[in-house]
Formats: sequence, structure tokens, C-alpha cells
Amino acid sequence: MTLHRVSGSQPLAVLDLHTGQLRVNGPQWDALPPATRRFVYLHELAHWQTRSDDELLADQLAFAAYVAEGYRPAQAQAALQHILRGVGTDLAQLRLQFMSRRIVNS
Repeated sequence: MTLHRVSGSQPLAVLDLHTGQLRVNGPQWDALPPATRRFVYLHELAHWQTRSDDELLADQLAFAAYVAEGYRPAQAQAALQHILRGVGTDLAQLRLQFMSRRIVNS
């Protein structure tokens, strides 16, 4: 997976599952705390490794890798809350609930 910085109105991160090219919105990416950037990267890497667009699976794999790297489970939750702030979709709410359950069970 290769990371490419772009500018403009694109979302924070867009992964091409066929090429492994991860395009990040440079200004948005730079504004994130390093720990949040790491979680986003691991989340996108999980999409690439599984060749899947399943958000919950990517969150689960990113969480496991993030904690294995020495981050606290609560930091994963904070990272996800940060990037989903203001996103009012059912999927976003499901992802946050899933992460909360992971924190309780870790």
C-alpha cells in the first residue's frame, strides 16, 4: 500500500482496493494527531490486506494492530471518535458502538 498526499475536497482517506494507492487529504491529514493518523493508516491497511470495504472488519483489525503496537484501547476509540465527529450515518454510529464494546472487552 502506498500513501499519496492530495489536496482539494476529497475525504480524509480514499483507498483504491485494486492498486493499493491510499490518497489522503493533505491538510486534513496534517491536522490529525499522530496517534489518530496511525489508526487511520492501520484501518486503511486492513482494507488493503483483506481486499474488503467492510468498515467494521477494518476497524477490528486496525484496533488489534494499534493495541499490539502499544497504544491503549481508549486511544483507538478516541481516534475513531475524532474522525467520525459530525458523521451522522447509521454505519458511523455502529462503528462507534462496536469500538465501545471492544474497549469494554479488552
